[in-house]
Amino acid sequence: GEYKRLCKVRAPKETIVGLVRSIISKGEQQNLHYVLWSVSVATLMEVGGPAVEGMLGQEALQNGLLGTVEKAIIVDAFQKRGLRHTRYRQRLVRDFFLSCSGSDLTAMKNLADNGGDFHNLFKLVYTDISTKKIRADIKGHLKAEAKKLRSQYTGPHKREGIKILSDIDDTLFSSEGHFPAGCDKSFPHHNVYPGCLELFEVLDKTSHAELPSCNLVFLSARPHLYKSVMEEGSYRLFRSLVLDEKRMHTFPTMLPGDRNRSVRGFLTGKCQGTKAWRMVGEYKYMTFLNYAELYPEYDFIFFGDNGQGDLLAAQLMASGSRRHGGSQTTLPLDKNGQNEQPPNLIAALIHEVLPDEAKVLALEEFRDRGPAWRREQEEHKIFFHTSYVGAAIRLYESNTGLVTVEQLRYVAASAITDFGEDLMYHGTWQDQWRSYELKLRRDYDEAQRIVKRAGLEPLPAFPSVSTLTPRLAELAEISTSLSYEHQYEDTTETTDSDDESDTEDKESVLVPLRH
Repeated sequence: GEYKRLCKVRAPKETIVGLVRSIISKGEQQNLHYVLWSVSVATLMEVGGPAVEGMLGQEALQNGLLGTVEKAIIVDAFQKRGLRHTRYRQRLVRDFFLSCSGSDLTAMKNLADNGGDFHNLFKLVYTDISTKKIRADIKGHLKAEAKKLRSQYTGPHKREGIKILSDIDDTLFSSEGHFPAGCDKSFPHHNVYPGCLELFEVLDKTSHAELPSCNLVFLSARPHLYKSVMEEGSYRLFRSLVLDEKRMHTFPTMLPGDRNRSVRGFLTGKCQGTKAWRMVGEYKYMTFLNYAELYPEYDFIFFGDNGQGDLLAAQLMASGSRRHGGSQTTLPLDKNGQNEQPPNLIAALIHEVLPDEAKVLALEEFRDRGPAWRREQEEHKIFFHTSYVGAAIRLYESNTGLVTVEQLRYVAASAITDFGEDLMYHGTWQDQWRSYELKLRRDYDEAQRIVKRAGLEPLPAFPSVSTLTPRLAELAEISTSLSYEHQYEDTTETTDSDDESDTEDKESVLVPLRH
């Protein structure tokens, strides 16, 4: 029986291998591209075995049958098949990267990040490629090509684009104070902050629907454990925001945290407060440096909050120096003995969610953080805000060219729309809205003054939460009662229909017996 089963498997395997060999040997590029776009290439490799891996990884590449997208598809398949313990596959992946140059290489890197799962370029280079020599070859090629691209760009910035790196809890959405995620209790749990996604969209200068890009990157404190166990919840949210709600303009990727540092912060957070998250903040900084080495042709913006270690991470990013536990060391030296150019952080936006300034974790002690310290942070392009309308204002007023007055108006108008929808959805919050309403209203009024001064159409009036929420609560009660009555009627109708069907069933069973 086992022999027959193996024979059944062997037959389609030989057919698949023969078809792939025929397509590649005949140079049928269009047919090969159709196959790669239409099937799971990882499954194709699993069924076809080493023969198919070799033909796709070597022969197709050497014969010039693969474009940038097809190369990215095959690299993704190798990553899903497993690279860490197979040096042969690692060499094939290296050859794919070395075969690309210039803007094609940038496109391939973005495609590797745009897969919609935890397999991304960062994991590929720093985890899956376990051979140091192969990793060094890939990183060296990325650096050299990025340097060439930088020299070719025109304009004052000389960059391919901007990568937006962001924390998740209390930055993208509210934790509602649930430990260990965060401390912001002013907004409903797991609700995206008004205007946040629109500001991300405005800052993503090179996002085009027809071009591969993945310029939105989330830095998480949650560690990677097994497959996508820790990441799946976040990617489920991303899919909903992109595909269902259509609020997020691009599909992001995510860089996980370190298991030991995250566990230590969780265990000591209750007794040490925000100081417990120092190692997490330092690790986010190291992750930023490692990620920036993969995209030297880009500049960077960082979004975080002051509830845990993000402010510390932002200060380290802005300083351009490498610190560990309070000690400072220089960046690694290049072959000429000169310090490598640190990544260009053009702005960091810190969401103020911790009301007690004394508990905020920073490089400086609390006693040294006054108004002069805040001005110094702004000089280093670290801006504080209490809403994303305020964040857009800080960027507009900083003269960085990142946000225009038209874009400021767009973010503010979108934020007030988002806030109105949140009020409708969470009508029972009522008095709990007061804290966030005051922060958003203050920034919204400032945005209104800027918009009017620029001669643009004024923003819509800010909704009156104090008069709106009681009506929403009343509507929620009516909706609940109507829903209950509807369910009761459905249950009654179902019961009656069930009784009738039972009678019919009994009659249908009894009819033959009457004969």
